[in-house]
Amino acid sequence: MLSLKQYIVEGNPLQQKVNKHLASGHSIGALSPEGPHTDTPEKKKAAHAEMQKDLDHAQKSGHIGGWSGPHKGEYQYGGEHEVSHEGSYLVHASEKGKEGHNKMVHALKNVGNKHKQESILAVHHSSHEGSWHHLDASAKSGKVENQGKVHYNVKVKPGEEKGKGRTRLGANQTFTAYK
Repeated sequence: MLSLKQYIVEGNPLQQKVNKHLASGHSIGALSPEGPHTDTPEKKKAAHAEMQKDLDHAQKSGHIGGWSGPHKGEYQYGGEHEVSHEGSYLVHASEKGKEGHNKMVHALKNVGNKHKQESILAVHHSSHEGSWHHLDASAKSGKVENQGKVHYNVKVKPGEEKGKGRTRLGANQTFTAYK
């Protein structure tokens, strides 16, 4: 029988996917088609449809193992107190190890650049450390920022209770995804 703490972490279906892929040696990543360029519901819907098409193509080409989403996501960048809400896609590598990780990151960068994103998130299969890979639309284009180990079910805002499914990378980057 699971303890309450284990249930909160392991009972979240999305968290189960993350744990399954990382435990089997597959890296995971996340990206979103949303941003300032998707300022109307119609543009947002079209961006999601296009990203799903691009992720299907990457999967059929063998660059990624699969994807799920869109998931409701909360992002807090650079320790800012404001939380951004975006529909995000969880992706896993097609192969175990370094080669699979590199292929996944390459595919996510291509899809992210096409969708005018500033960065993609990649979590390494062995270290469970997350990194932001800055894309062409970013002022930090080409840089990779290691954000440290993934911590599950953390507070997003000061004074807030811990949230089911919330995941923190390092000290100040938060990625929350829940279905």
